[in-house]
Amino acid sequence: FLGPIQVRLHQVPFHHCQDYEAISYCWGDSTDTWPIYLDDQVMPIRINLAQALRRYRFQSGSRFIWADAICIDQSNLLERSYHVAMMGEIYQRSQCTLIWLGP
Repeated sequence: FLGPIQVRLHQVPFHHCQDYEAISYCWGDSTDTWPIYLDDQVMPIRINLAQALRRYRFQSGSRFIWADAICIDQSNLLERSYHVAMMGEIYQRSQCTLIWLGP
């Protein structure tokens, strides 16, 4: 699918999360980015995550995917540290983990 990647951020208390998929991917080069639309605002993400989202998106409809680079405020060290400590549980509680190693 060649159209733009558009995502919506849903903030849900972790103990109420259900029916989401987690995505695991190689971060890649931090200077190699691709723009996505996050709540109608342009957000650059690493190309590897953009490729994964493009590959795993549905042709029609939506899906709930947890991706660290989008769901964690990467500029907030406290938030990053908190979520890193929870990564095992985040992946464990997901319906499945989508793996992306590249095209």
